[in-house]
Amino acid sequence: MRTLLLLGALVATVSACNQQEGYAPEQAQSDSVAAGGGYGLPADTAAAAGDPVKIVKTAGLRMKVGDVYAGTKDIAGLVRGLGGTVSHQELLANEGAHKEWVIAGDSVQVLTAAHPAADLVVRVPSERLEEFVFAVSDRARFLHSSALDIDDRSLAYLEAYLRQQAREGFLKATPASVKGRGDERRVALRDEAISQALAQRQIDRDVRWSTVRLALWQDPVLRREVRVNTDMDSYGPPFGARFLQGLGRGWSGFLTVLVGLAHLWPFLLVAAAAWLVYRAQPARKASV
Repeated sequence: MRTLLLLGALVATVSACNQQEGYAPEQAQSDSVAAGGGYGLPADTAAAAGDPVKIVKTAGLRMKVGDVYAGTKDIAGLVRGLGGTVSHQELLANEGAHKEWVIAGDSVQVLTAAHPAADLVVRVPSERLEEFVFAVSDRARFLHSSALDIDDRSLAYLEAYLRQQAREGFLKATPASVKGRGDERRVALRDEAISQALAQRQIDRDVRWSTVRLALWQDPVLRREVRVNTDMDSYGPPFGARFLQGLGRGWSGFLTVLVGLAHLWPFLLVAAAAWLVYRAQPARKASV
């Protein structure tokens, strides 16, 4: 029910925008002439600019799908079928819980919970935005959110046009100087006129093509894999070799102790003499 309400609101908004693009304000020509006069443009030049309606539509969808990879591939095919393009596509899997255990001396079984997701940015023809939104929504298990943004770029387009015409008119009316400060000014005006022309083209492109951002995700999946055991303490020689090594190290340790005692012979000699003197004292007292 929530999905149907979201889709109904989105479609109603898109339809209203399509109707709005079908007409231009009645005072378009007069407003353009007035604006042109402010820039010092001829009245017929400003009127030629008109006051076109430039509506830029963008949308966003966040939804749950059965398979992120298959859903991304399907949406990309749908975009191409509508004559659009995919400008950004990112597939990722966020790892969650993790567990591993040794299954052999050199192998480890790893179990990981992953959360696949995808982010897409596509551009479709504006007149087919409604069709695209419906088609994508039909592929969702659950539509979390659907958004539509309408941006009226009419004034920005008109401003860029008038600025371009003003600078081009100034360049035509002002003769070029011979290696003076005026040359730098003319270059700056020419560059600004080019920037304004590019701004108009960018607005025209945004009007013709709607940008849609999509976020897809699915239920977590368990990934099983066998990896090489990188714990160096788990590696070593077999039991027989280790047992023989233990005997050899024990004998070597015993010999080391004997060598250490050999270094202590003066202390042992003094201790023995002191013990003999101590034993001789009771016998001497008894004879007295």
